[in-house]
Amino acid sequence: MLSNEKTYQTNLPIKYIFEEGQKTKDYLLVVFSGFAENTSKVKHAYNYMRTLKNFDCHKLFILDNYGPSGCYYIGENMSFEVETSVLSLITNIIRKYKINYENVIVAGSSKGGSAALYFGLKYNFGYVIAGAFQTKIADYITIRPEAYDYMLGSSSNQAGHDYLNGIIYKQLDKEIYTKLFFMSSKNDWQYPDHIQLFLDTLKEKNIPYTYYECEEMRDHSDVGNHFPKFLFEKLFLILYFVDLKEISYSLKKNTFIGRVHASDKFHNLNFYLVIKENSQIIHTNMNEIEYKPIDSGFYTLSMLVTKDDDPIYETDLLQEFISTGDYELQDVIFQLNENDLELEIKTNSSELKYAFYIYKNGLIIDKIMYQTNSILKYPLNGTGNYQVQYYIKDQKGKVSVNKTKLLHKF
Repeated sequence: MLSNEKTYQTNLPIKYIFEEGQKTKDYLLVVFSGFAENTSKVKHAYNYMRTLKNFDCHKLFILDNYGPSGCYYIGENMSFEVETSVLSLITNIIRKYKINYENVIVAGSSKGGSAALYFGLKYNFGYVIAGAFQTKIADYITIRPEAYDYMLGSSSNQAGHDYLNGIIYKQLDKEIYTKLFFMSSKNDWQYPDHIQLFLDTLKEKNIPYTYYECEEMRDHSDVGNHFPKFLFEKLFLILYFVDLKEISYSLKKNTFIGRVHASDKFHNLNFYLVIKENSQIIHTNMNEIEYKPIDSGFYTLSMLVTKDDDPIYETDLLQEFISTGDYELQDVIFQLNENDLELEIKTNSSELKYAFYIYKNGLIIDKIMYQTNSILKYPLNGTGNYQVQYYIKDQKGKVSVNKTKLLHKF
């Protein structure tokens, strides 16, 4: 269980994480989750929490943990008990924080996008932001038989199959006030049956929507790599009336190059491009940046957005190790074995020293001070999320710091 996870007790208990906005308090963003990969050991997980971590508004992440892999937040055997319980949670947050219905944004991709579309249309929320979603849910979950059996009870339940297939379309049989923002790709195998037919229906009914064709998306599984950018663009548009037209960045000949182009007719926001080393800001500029480090080390190019000098969003765009001739970082290998974690740092120098801080579930559990050995083997202490922050000290005493990715021990 995550430390900030709570359970809302109603007809069915609903697990959720709520993050209160610090400056932007007029809007509520509700994020629904997609299916986990079939091979994933974690079958029920929150989506886009890390992506949205530094975005300032009220955020409600809801877990779809009913059934072996989730049920589109609807329920078992078409009971709709999960749906009514989820709605109760959302309305409870709305009332507590005095949010207008037109200021509720529901979002998600794939299964989460379908849930956002369904809840947004059915309950007349203000905005839907959905990526690569399914509209004929029953047809889609034939490839997820565990979800099909949970939601419909039997493969011979044709009436239930047909009803579930039409459940999103049924919401269009009324006047629609919800603003609809969609992202998908024709490279997604489900596009013709789930996206195109739905967009055609919206056109026939004269229901306005915005659709973005993501040509970079290779297939359905790639939606998680591209939906965050679309989500942020629409959040800036909805919350701040800012059209975020371009965020470009690259590294050329050890030089960080970045540009932000935003149409902000009310002059609400300032966009800064920031260079950090070891989490410390060493260079910043508005809208455009070109910076070449003079020392070897880990550098990060970030975008910081402020409103009235207060930060409302920050994201890392690019992180690289830059070598200016002292030594080169060739590779960093981090893995969890059955009984220990192993980290190996490969460089072209034998004159370096290394230190390691071992984290479990976000807390430091041990420190290995500077040594010449670049390989760390550390015994695992039970299940949990493990990460290592490592330090590389050169002959001049210059220290470069970075963290490994987070790995989970089951």
